[in-house]
Amino acid sequence: FLCHDGWLGAKDDGSFCSRPSTASANLPMVLSSKQVGQASHQKEVMPASIGLFLRSTENAYQRRLKEVGLREAKRHGFEVLVQTSQFDFSQQVAQVRDAIRDAADTKMVAILVSGVLDTELAPVAHEAVAASLDFALLNEGAFIDDIRRQYPGRAVFAATCDQVGIGRVHAQQVRALAGRQRRVLCVTGQVGNVEAQLRMQG
Repeated sequence: FLCHDGWLGAKDDGSFCSRPSTASANLPMVLSSKQVGQASHQKEVMPASIGLFLRSTENAYQRRLKEVGLREAKRHGFEVLVQTSQFDFSQQVAQVRDAIRDAADTKMVAILVSGVLDTELAPVAHEAVAASLDFALLNEGAFIDDIRRQYPGRAVFAATCDQVGIGRVHAQQVRALAGRQRRVLCVTGQVGNVEAQLRMQG
């Protein structure tokens, strides 16, 4: 290993010996491997992180989001900080707000949320982007387009499927199963969520 005044080489006992260049009259300096390791550790740079906020750990789709998120983040050199709210929207909002507050300490650059209730996430999404964090929903969110227009310099988006198309497929399945019977019970989940509205539209 080269250093500013000579070279750094390994000795037989596992320590490292620094020999000065011919222009230097300093005596050789011996460094232990522990000291070298500590110096290397001090130079390590903490990777940027991404906050991943999931609805639950008991849902197969949510577990898949975590699995893919961890894998892709590692591939691109990011650390992922994962939190789940167990379908409690107030807890999820609090988790996101805490992450925004601590973003400087955790070197967080982006927040990804699989929202429990998308209407409740609009204020914290504004707060995240205003704090210079990128923000993405892993489901629908009616407010995303407005925030993206307000902050054109930030990555603000929703990654989701064709909810209208899913609703249409559901209707076709019900029609095939029910035949001539016209009464069907439809369980939509949170009616305030834009996902439920779009599926009913389909």
